[in-house]
Amino acid sequence: MLSLTAILVGLAAAFSWFALRRAIGRPLDEALEHFDAIAAGDLRGKVVPTSRDEMGLS
Repeated sequence: MLSLTAILVGLAAAFSWFALRRAIGRPLDEALEHFDAIAAGDLRGKVVPTSRDEMGLS
């Protein structure tokens, strides 16, 4: 029974890590792409808001 619990906890931890990585990582990657373009002197990039507040929540 302990082994089953350990497996379920491990799966829950893996899913949580994946979900957080996706929720936090994707917006950061997009922001870094914009920052790299700005640093290279390209100010033509368009920032498209995908949420209605500063935290990215809809």
